[in-house]
Amino acid sequence: MKIIKSITFHFVFVLLLFTNYMYGNKPVGIFAFNTDTITSVENKINYLIKTSLELEKYSLTLSYDAISQANKLSIESGNNDLAAKCNHQEGIILSKLYKTDKALAALKAALTYYEKKKNYDLTALILVDIGNTYFNNNQYPKSIMYYNSALAEFSKLKDSLNIVVCYTLLGQSNAALGNNDEAIKYHTNAITISKNNAFNYQLANNHIKLGELELLVGLINSVVYHTDTALIIAEQYQFSNLISDSYYLSSKYFYSIGDTINASLQLSKLINYKNSSNKTKSDRFINLLDKMTNEELITEKEYNTNFSFWLLMFVFITIIIFLINKIVKQKTLFREQIYLISTELNAFKKNSNNIEETVEHRTKDRIIDIKSQLADNIKIRIALNNSLNNLNHVNNLKDIFLSKISHDIRTPLNGILGFSEILETELALLEDPTLFEFANGISQGGQSLVLLLNNILDISMLDSNKMQLEFKNLNTKELIQRIVDNHYHEASLKGIKLIYANETIPNIHTDGQLFTKIITLILNNSIKFTEKGFIKISHHHDEENNNIVLSIKDTGIGIDKVYIDQVFEPFRQESLGYSTSYQGAGLGLPLAKKMVIKLNGDIKIESEKGSGTTVTLTFPTSKHIPQANEQAKVPDRPSDISINNLPWDKLSVLVVEDDNMNQILYRKLLKTASNLEIAKDGKSALSIIEKEIPNNNFQLVLMDINLPAPWDGISLMKEIRKNWPAYNNIPFIAQTAYAISGNRDAMLDEGFDEYITKPIIKSTLIETINKIIR
Repeated sequence: MKIIKSITFHFVFVLLLFTNYMYGNKPVGIFAFNTDTITSVENKINYLIKTSLELEKYSLTLSYDAISQANKLSIESGNNDLAAKCNHQEGIILSKLYKTDKALAALKAALTYYEKKKNYDLTALILVDIGNTYFNNNQYPKSIMYYNSALAEFSKLKDSLNIVVCYTLLGQSNAALGNNDEAIKYHTNAITISKNNAFNYQLANNHIKLGELELLVGLINSVVYHTDTALIIAEQYQFSNLISDSYYLSSKYFYSIGDTINASLQLSKLINYKNSSNKTKSDRFINLLDKMTNEELITEKEYNTNFSFWLLMFVFITIIIFLINKIVKQKTLFREQIYLISTELNAFKKNSNNIEETVEHRTKDRIIDIKSQLADNIKIRIALNNSLNNLNHVNNLKDIFLSKISHDIRTPLNGILGFSEILETELALLEDPTLFEFANGISQGGQSLVLLLNNILDISMLDSNKMQLEFKNLNTKELIQRIVDNHYHEASLKGIKLIYANETIPNIHTDGQLFTKIITLILNNSIKFTEKGFIKISHHHDEENNNIVLSIKDTGIGIDKVYIDQVFEPFRQESLGYSTSYQGAGLGLPLAKKMVIKLNGDIKIESEKGSGTTVTLTFPTSKHIPQANEQAKVPDRPSDISINNLPWDKLSVLVVEDDNMNQILYRKLLKTASNLEIAKDGKSALSIIEKEIPNNNFQLVLMDINLPAPWDGISLMKEIRKNWPAYNNIPFIAQTAYAISGNRDAMLDEGFDEYITKPIIKSTLIETINKIIR
């Protein structure tokens, strides 16, 4: 029986190919008209278009044959309207036959014609069909582009139904691209409009599409609602394809939740409905062919038409029989599978009753344990959160305290260091070595306090992770040479030889300010604990790890090996009793280590009591390695800042400072200015500027940030520049005793030209003013 069916099927298939060869390429084709029945060419073309539209539901091949003949007749007749209509229908059929290039050519020809005619309704419909062609060819981005163009046209025409169609198609294209959120949005909008306008087919269709998407993304709770809603509407209005789609979606839903019985049941419903639907469809197709044969369409030669028709009918009926046989087999197979699954499930249920009871008891016990652990964990979490909040509060209080104490110490230190520097200069001129030594002792003591304060602030900022860094590729030799130059004088005073072996080295990728602080801290330690001999700085490139290795070796007192592990702990020195030989808080190396880690580097110490210390630093290098002929442009030793030709000598300077001692200090420091005015608060400063305006503007403003209310330095600077625009081009230098990291950037962002912290040293003031007036 199977062999006979196979032979019959292949025989029919060969006959179909032969018929297509004999008659499919003829100019007239299968369809031809009796001249007694239809005499007008236009009527023939319209009838062929109508026939193509009816056949499209049943046979795309026959539909295409009809429309292609209509197209030929329209071209021969020169009727452009009918030619465009034929191109439109032909493009739709070719698209469904997956002949993309031909379909696009036909559709775009029709589009061009209707655009010239300004027929916006048909233009929009063809845009949708072009989008469908790209969609059928899996070119989803292009389909979205044409659907959007059609949507824009339908929106102008206020065509609600086609707007819903566009939303539906945009949803399908976005789903195909994996843009599930966008797809869900489009289908939801389509459902809303369809409800408001009773577009029942579109309403059911979009419920199915939305259900499929939500099943795909795991939102299974609402899938049943969408499926049931779609099925009710589809059955009420006999939308056969949507009824099938609803059964199929329902089957996928039950399968996703593991209910194989209901999933199989829905598949059975789908198969039965498909069988019934296919029979109805085949009956309609036969009736349509019978109508076409008896009423309108005959061949030019009767025998050709009869042969073609009966052959076609024979082929169609054979195919229908084959499909029905195949469906019956599938149905039988599904029933067998359902029976086997049901049998297995029943057996499993019988054998698992005891297991379920055991599992249930154990699960309850485990749930109780988990709830108890969860409650304990919640308590622990609450306690940890409270501790963390308390710790953050303490850290904030610590930061506020350090900021306040920094301000309160730096303000008097500004006067101490400023006046001691002036005293040193005056006593040097008087050639009084004893008093000069006293003044120098005051200056050194103040500098030690500033250094200690800076170290404490830096450690606090590093611990709270508030230090802002700016990594750049910097010239390693220039950076180190500058640090060495700054320590050359100090080392010389102790009779220590400071050696820098500045060999070729790659650039370093680091924060220049923090790197400078690290080397400065280590050099300060080396100079402090070395009484004679040398301090040597050398470096090399570790090519294997692409690191710069920096070595600082001294011939100082060294560190006992017992204390080596403790040198990176704050406030720890080798001797902790009253007999400490060297002053200091023991913050240098701990702070250096924290900074090195912050720069993604490493630090190691090798030392022996009485034989000196070697500190080895490792930092990441940048990609650029200077060549041997690239020499760092650095002096052999630092040049002293000249006390002659001070930068403010010919300037008119305004100082805003509320502290009396600092006012006296500024009068002494800036006495060589061409004009010097000192204001104690914001009101006085505004009054002085207003009085000075008729004569001339000030050329430099030194602005204290912490001023008496209602003004502070920032708001006062902005007020001056607002009221007197000429001051927008005059440099303002912010001066403050709040020396927290990041303050400089904040001040520059507010509009200041430069920033200095108290205590203000004359050399620092000279360097800062030179920087902004050059």
